[in-house]
Amino acid sequence: METRALDLARKQGNRRLEAEVALAMAEISNASGVPDLALEHAERALAAADAPELRAAVLGMIATARVALGNAESAHAAALEALDIVGAKGGVEDVEIVVRLAHAEALHALGEHAAALEALRAAKTTLLARAAAIVEGTQRETFLRRVAVNARILHLDEEWSKESA
Repeated sequence: METRALDLARKQGNRRLEAEVALAMAEISNASGVPDLALEHAERALAAADAPELRAAVLGMIATARVALGNAESAHAAALEALDIVGAKGGVEDVEIVVRLAHAEALHALGEHAAALEALRAAKTTLLARAAAIVEGTQRETFLRRVAVNARILHLDEEWSKESA
């Protein structure tokens, strides 16, 4: 279905939709444990991404895929570029958390464990601030534990905290 959507976006000349679909394909590939395919889709998305927020999200995915492929330095470069975009925009809701996580993971892959934990804690602070705005407790827990990126932040915080102790 995603491939059909990508073809349709290209035929229509809709670059934003093409980027969004390619990013979704990258996310699916990444979640399926196929980082090389995730990187391929993300690079296609980057070529079509024309909005800063979308570009930041794509760069976050590129960083995540590169970490999984063992390319820590290039992952870190992509994450820094994404952070610059997020910083210039004053934070970009869902994108900011993804980008902060990608940055933390890239730092960790570089062996910069203290800096990685600090970056992860910044992501966690942002995450918990957003979660605090959810009044209903069950919805808040679902947001924290069932949204993959959020659950990963909490898991890595626990794991990396033990490593640094």
